[in-house]
Amino acid sequence: MSFTIGHTAFTNGPDSGSISRSGGQIAFTLDINLGSLAAAQVADHQLRGYAEEGHPTPVIWDDDGTWGGFYKVVSVSVSPIENYLGNGVMSAQITLERLSESFEIFASNSITRPVNEHAVTPSRLQAVPSTRHFHESDNAATNDTRTTIGGRLMKMTKTEATSRYALRPGDFYDGAVLIEEYYESKWSPLSGRQRLATGATATTWSTPPSPRYPGANNYRVSNGLVRFSFVGESIKVEKSTASAWHPVTLVNLVEVGSVPLVPAGEPTILRNDPLGVTLRYPMGGVPSTGAPIGAGYAPFLDISLRRGTLSATLVLSNKGAEFSTLVAAAIGSTGQTLITGASHATNADANGNRWIIGSEYDLVVVGDPVVIIGTDITSFASAPFFVGAYDLDNDAPADLVNEYWAAIIEEQLPVSL
Repeated sequence: MSFTIGHTAFTNGPDSGSISRSGGQIAFTLDINLGSLAAAQVADHQLRGYAEEGHPTPVIWDDDGTWGGFYKVVSVSVSPIENYLGNGVMSAQITLERLSESFEIFASNSITRPVNEHAVTPSRLQAVPSTRHFHESDNAATNDTRTTIGGRLMKMTKTEATSRYALRPGDFYDGAVLIEEYYESKWSPLSGRQRLATGATATTWSTPPSPRYPGANNYRVSNGLVRFSFVGESIKVEKSTASAWHPVTLVNLVEVGSVPLVPAGEPTILRNDPLGVTLRYPMGGVPSTGAPIGAGYAPFLDISLRRGTLSATLVLSNKGAEFSTLVAAAIGSTGQTLITGASHATNADANGNRWIIGSEYDLVVVGDPVVIIGTDITSFASAPFFVGAYDLDNDAPADLVNEYWAAIIEEQLPVSL
């Protein structure tokens, strides 16, 4: 009986008497009866998000396999919340436009970061769902499989700049990237670029609102391999096995003069699709004494994650001329090893995982794992770097450096096969 649109699963399918077809479009009415007001609100948000973004969305109906495929959500109209409060059911009028019969094609290209102070040409690495079906020459040598929460990914060393592979609707979210929001005591995937809850954010470096953290702590990004979120002033880094998430480290960011960089409010969603997501956090930092460094600026931190990678890309921007050094500290860790482009934990934790922090800028390692990113970044408008986690059974630290330096840029291309 299950009927699924994107991430949103319903107990029952469309009302049979409401289904109408016109060309490639199909319109119907659907009951949103998910057992709680919060679940109904999340479903409402997700459905409207699919329509707002216009991305190809998989649809699966257990009762009728002919519905299975990729669609554009043309329109969504959801009944008011008062309907749920009255009888526990909301209804949605939905129009879908079929894009493909059974496959979604992706085109992949590789770019090398233009700034690279390490004078190294990276190797291309790509991770695609292990259910992939190549319809051009398989121009990539398979290395191994990365196990994720919710799917499996095949890591490959690319020998050419482009490749094409296909996915069935049921495989579409294997290793896909998610933005999740903690809403009414539950983590739920967001669709589109609107949040479920909103609150105040900082407007300048020197006046972060109080409390600073609760709003920022309610969001996280995940691709089934690694997951990142703010816990207080720290970035929590987690890595998955097939069935569970394991904490790897907490990373604190500090500006020159030991001014902590902390989230000053909830993030803005800049990108949200299965191939990649970006959250932009307003940042603040007030030292214990003296005037705040960079007063008058409103720095922000972008956290981006792509399908198949073991690290997130972070960029601190609008930092002000006084901002000359960025320090990233792996809290509670001991021992680090410097390699070309990164520093990583020397020893694995109890779960076999290691953290890694790197950048295209010069790195200096000091003290209990502390990485100084760029010895002088005053003249740069932003400070880019990456944070990740890996285990030596499946990946080497150089793999994560390569994934950062030679990022695979993927594009969705729905094609009927």
